[in-house]
Amino acid sequence: MVGTVFAKISLYMEQSKKFISPGAWFSMTYPADWNEFEDGEGSFLFYNPNEWTGNFRISAFKGNATYGKDSVKQELRENSSAIPVRIGRMECAYSKEMFEEEGAYYTSHLWITGADEVAFECSFTVRKGVSSGDNSGAPFGNLPD
Repeated sequence: MVGTVFAKISLYMEQSKKFISPGAWFSMTYPADWNEFEDGEGSFLFYNPNEWTGNFRISAFKGNATYGKDSVKQELRENSSAIPVRIGRMECAYSKEMFEEEGAYYTSHLWITGADEVAFECSFTVRKGVSSGDNSGAPFGNLPD
């Protein structure tokens, strides 16, 4: 189920924007009604500013020739709640965290993945209990809470 999360984005491909990171380390498409905000060096935040349905954050890090895969292995070793998943051809470490902020409860879904010398830390945060059944979890949907 977790591996199908990113596949949900394809539903939005006709109405999407393309993001290319500074230095062209990576690119991605995201829903047209979302905006991109730089969230610090190498970290980018995406969400709909008109109606918050969750936010997606991606950070990219460069290292040696095997840094991407090594980062996944390290996360699986050091984070006891992380499980291995595949998203397309990418091996990932997946975990989730729940937290409370100003009386509201949230779930952050976290993925560590990488290829060659680049590692990615991705998160998708939604209100706890939100699912794709009411489309509130768009664009990803079907995320366990």
